[in-house]
Amino acid sequence: MFGFHIENEIYTQLIMIFSKRPVTYGAIALMSLITLSSCVESNQAQEPSTTPTSSETNVSEAVNRLISTKECSGCDLSGANLTEADLENAILTDADLSGANLVGADLEKANLIGANLSGANLQNADLDNAILSNSDLSQAILIDAEFDQTIMPDGTIRNYE
Repeated sequence: MFGFHIENEIYTQLIMIFSKRPVTYGAIALMSLITLSSCVESNQAQEPSTTPTSSETNVSEAVNRLISTKECSGCDLSGANLTEADLENAILTDADLSGANLVGADLEKANLIGANLSGANLQNADLDNAILSNSDLSQAILIDAEFDQTIMPDGTIRNYE
């Protein structure tokens, strides 16, 4: 709850106030310092960790792998931020892209067979000539996404003229 600077000021003030008083006040000061110290330690123990969880680390590693190799079959990319990513010709068979942010991503000619794209944001994404057979697009945002010559989840080809 207290910042380090504030803690030091409180300690200093308490010591200055009670050090000039009789022994009874010294005991009160000591008890106050102990109580304050335990409260500060308790609050520090409750502060959230900034260390990424193992699932966040795994997604981050999968994103790095995908960007560098354009291949991540079966990867967990759920919730990943792939905004405007260059994923042309990427191989993402059976990948979990649920809830991923793919706004403006280039997925032209990408292999997304069996991919989970449920809840993914594909707004303005380029899916021309992509293969989406057996993929899950439930609740995906597809506003202004391009689907020219795309093989859709049911196996049909989407053509624009």
